[in-house]
Amino acid sequence: MRTKQTSKKISESILVLPLLLLLIFFVQCNNPNKKTIEEYVESNIDYCMSPLIDKGVDSLQARSICKCCLEEMFKIEPNLLKLNNEEWNQLFESHKEKIIDNCPELKEFVKSE
Repeated sequence: MRTKQTSKKISESILVLPLLLLLIFFVQCNNPNKKTIEEYVESNIDYCMSPLIDKGVDSLQARSICKCCLEEMFKIEPNLLKLNNEEWNQLFESHKEKIIDNCPELKEFVKSE
């Protein structure tokens, strides 16, 4: 049988849970980094897609591959926007296997060593 104290704790927990969920939702919706990632992907996706399309890849598939790759790069390095081309390439090369694992369609277009 539940005691009044146990019932009170359960009631308090039930009240706290929606507040935590609301807070998490608010933080996710107002995450400036998420907007930055989306903006970065959209502004750079054409550069990524061009070589794939030149190799005969369908534009929708190329977009999907590039979107996945760019998002994975952002997960690895949140300061991706600040990297120059050489640093970006080094980052990709050092994490290539992880990126390919998460974006398997990319595998056939990446040189293996």
